[in-house]
Amino acid sequence: MLKMKTIPFITKGIKGFQRGHTVPIEIRLKISKIQIGKKYTEETKRKMSIAHKGKKLSPYPSDFGENIRKRLTGKKQSPEVIAKRVAGRRGYCHSEETKRKIGKANRRMIHKTDESKIWRHRDEYKKWRIQVFKRDSYTCQKCKRIGDELHPHHIRNFSENIKLRFCPANGIALCVKCHKKFHRKYGQRRNSMDQINEFIRC
Repeated sequence: MLKMKTIPFITKGIKGFQRGHTVPIEIRLKISKIQIGKKYTEETKRKMSIAHKGKKLSPYPSDFGENIRKRLTGKKQSPEVIAKRVAGRRGYCHSEETKRKIGKANRRMIHKTDESKIWRHRDEYKKWRIQVFKRDSYTCQKCKRIGDELHPHHIRNFSENIKLRFCPANGIALCVKCHKKFHRKYGQRRNSMDQINEFIRC
């Protein structure tokens, strides 16, 4: 009897076959298990490097970070995973370029924090804070709770809008929990009235 040659599941080098093709999860798991512990030779690494040069990664979708955060919220890493991660970073040193970028970012953050702390002890800030709380009846404008610890949130950023820093119309009362939620969702810079309106509606 004639023996028939088996055709591989994925034909190497035929891009048309791979484009739009979805590999079943069972096959993905098998491939993943095969790759565990596999070490590439220096020649293979060199070829892979050459093949990837000049290629641009596709941009992440706008909700990529939010989806990751939702998936990881409430999950706790096991002590084994933490120990493994710490062991993997032991002895690691940042490059000089990375150190320079970290230093620059930290200097900017420290300057911003110091300026905010200084202003929060001034009479102008205290007066503005009370005006915002009184106007909003000491109530969080997101969850409508009364009596919780409140923060006076700047609708337009404190650091980027000097003329609006102590304008009562540029402030809104939020409880600590809602204030943190807002900045987690929209960040600390370039905040706007549209963002606060959307946040309160949701």
